[in-house]
Amino acid sequence: MAAPKALSAAQSRLRALQRKAARQRGPYDQQTRTKRQPSKRWRRTQARIGKTHARAANVRRDVLHKATTTLAQQHQVICVETLNACGMRAKGGAYKRGLNRALADAALAEIRRMLGYKTRWYGTCLTKSMLTFAHQKATATYPRPRCRSDVSGSTACRTASPHLTLPCSTWRTGRRPCTSVASRCSSGRRLASTSS
Repeated sequence: MAAPKALSAAQSRLRALQRKAARQRGPYDQQTRTKRQPSKRWRRTQARIGKTHARAANVRRDVLHKATTTLAQQHQVICVETLNACGMRAKGGAYKRGLNRALADAALAEIRRMLGYKTRWYGTCLTKSMLTFAHQKATATYPRPRCRSDVSGSTACRTASPHLTLPCSTWRTGRRPCTSVASRCSSGRRLASTSS
């Protein structure tokens, strides 16, 4: 699933608006280092900046809602790779600001949160991959893993690549525990995998 990149699309407009606001009379005077009454045009520019951020957030939320609803409705088992997104953005400062912005724009934790309650709504099974195996080719190093909810012995959690199999452990989503994957997958629904 590709990230919506709503903030990246709005960057040129935000850059222009923030430059414009920097030239206008704001609430702080740099020379005298005192507060002052901002101009109406500065307030108008700030309102436009806020609207641009709100639109980017709305586009991101809309895309994520549609994607997670489709996943929860069309697949019986969804395997989510759990990434430490805050740890990925922790260090680096200005050297990593593009990566940090892209990670924040992707809203990785929001995908997992939405899938958490939507899988309960539609009665599907949500599993999470173990952090230690997240980016290793499990088929080359380890025996083929199984989901804990998989009674029949078939592998339930696969990525789009046939060479990469993610070992999953059942993620307790609340009221509805996962039942046998073999009985649920006989209905013809596909198995899904996504990163978040």
